[in-house]
Formats: sequence, C-alpha cells, structure tokens
Amino acid sequence: FVENFDTYTTGTTSMPTCWEKIGTGTAYVTTGGVSPGSTPNRFYMNTGATTFIHAILPSVTNLSANTHRLKFKAYASTVGKMLEVGYQTDLLDATTFVLLESIDLPSTTAALAEEFVVEPFGVPTNVKNLVFRSANGTATSIYIDDVVWETTPSCADVTGLNYSSLLDTSITVNWLAGGVESAWQYAYGDSELLDPSTLTPVDVTSGIPTATISNLTPFTAYKIWVRSNCLAGGFGAWIGPLLFKTQCTAVTTFTENFDSSATGST
Repeated sequence: FVENFDTYTTGTTSMPTCWEKIGTGTAYVTTGGVSPGSTPNRFYMNTGATTFIHAILPSVTNLSANTHRLKFKAYASTVGKMLEVGYQTDLLDATTFVLLESIDLPSTTAALAEEFVVEPFGVPTNVKNLVFRSANGTATSIYIDDVVWETTPSCADVTGLNYSSLLDTSITVNWLAGGVESAWQYAYGDSELLDPSTLTPVDVTSGIPTATISNLTPFTAYKIWVRSNCLAGGFGAWIGPLLFKTQCTAVTTFTENFDSSATGST
C-alpha cells in the first residue's frame, strides 16, 4: 500500500482509511505537506510528558513473510526525538506493543524531512499490523508522510540524490551507489507527478553515478527519481523525487515594470 494522506479532509478527527489510533495523545491528518514529502497533507502525532499515541497501520497479509519493508518520510518539531516502529499482539491493548526499531528524527522542518526504511523480521504469523508509536516523555510533535509498504528490492537503493549543475535547459544529477552496482536508471517529469513508474526510464551504464539531462524548458519545475540497476538481480526502489526548477535563459536586454506580477511578501 501507499499512503500520502493528500486525499483526506484535515482536522483532529481525520484518520486515513484503515488506520486506527490508541492512546492519550493526538494523531490525525493535517495540512502543511511540502517537498520532499507530498502536498498538501501529512500525518501528525503529538504526545506530552504523560501521554502517548500509537498509530496502527492497515492490515497486510505478508508482515511475517520477511519479504516486504516499510518506507516513510518523517521529522520532529525538535531534535533528539524518536519515532518507534513495532507491532501489538492485541490491537486494543497498547501495553502489548513490541518494538522493532527506534527511528532517530534529526530533521526539524518539513523541507528537510528524511526518508526511513524498516525491514521487519521475527513478526509472529498472526500479526497483521505495524504500529507507529510516539512514547511519553517530553512534549513531542512528529510529522509523517509518504508511507509505503512494498516488496524489499533485490538491488540496494541509491542514496544522496542531488544535483551539481543547474542551468536553463539542463541539469546534472548525482547520487551514491546502493551497493556494488554499476548501472542505474533515472526518470523525470512534471513537478506534479507522483509516480515515477508512469514515466519512461533512461539507462545510465557508464559505471559513474551521475547523469546530465538536457532539452529542458527554462524556468520550469521538474521532479527526478533514480534507482539502482543490478541487471540480472533486478532494480532498487525509485529514490526521490528531487524537485528543481530550471533557471531563466540569459538575455541581452530586458525591461521590467512589475505591473503584470502578483503582489505580496513572496
């Protein structure tokens, strides 16, 4: 499943379809989603010194199969906060929570949210739901976006997707290999696209984790994704998107009287 929270109404009683919550803290769909997450919504969890909250994810048939992984983007309101991922042996009893992994959330703004991956192992066969937990302690606000339950790829994912050159009609992107692979694919398109699988991928077979994309439109926003290609070993997951806007083309003269532009502080 894929859940980006963007199709729901927001507010303190809004929960995604097939999600549940338990505890004395708060959890709901709220506004404020921005890149690298998806717009316009995200998922909010808040606890205080004596409160806790569990967000129970949708049931899946293969949680104990050791073939799938959970991927999501998250950040906290302040540094040093932890998001716990686990399961409950009784969905109605928060005390039955079993911790699988504690996620350190170093980012404190939506624009710097990081992506995390949890590969659950050792889950009992009768357990069908993963759980996000924000434990009690100091006051904590956690924001989560783009939650994905997917097949664990046979080819390690790339990391560090970024660009080293951005011009009016071209961009040079680079990334770090996920393992020992020497080939990759990239896909790019309109900034509103959400799913790279709808695009035609381009192969990178140079053995160097970089690519230059040309023939772009000036002053236009794009998204780009990259994945590892282990050839006979299959592909990694699409990593990204990296959102960018090409520069304006240089001109010899120009006139600007500001009269056709919208007004305001931005």
